[in-house]
Amino acid sequence: MLSRMGMPIDDAIDQYDTIGNGVFAQPRRLHVMGILRPKYRSEDMKKAVQIVLKNGLSRESKRTHTPEIGIKLRNENVQACHT
Repeated sequence: MLSRMGMPIDDAIDQYDTIGNGVFAQPRRLHVMGILRPKYRSEDMKKAVQIVLKNGLSRESKRTHTPEIGIKLRNENVQACHT
């Protein structure tokens, strides 16, 4: 979020809270009728990441006055961080 989306640190922390609360704050039911279930649901992670991307696109759209559809997440600067 910091490098690819160029997000300020405070905004990135808020987005990490979004992911943490959406994925890891849910009660964990490991056994349901004798069936072992995963600790976390991948669908929750997918939804949390979509929310983060939507928030980032919205912020970037307002900053650059560009429609969200025209914003690229790929940083074309070869000297930029690519992690």
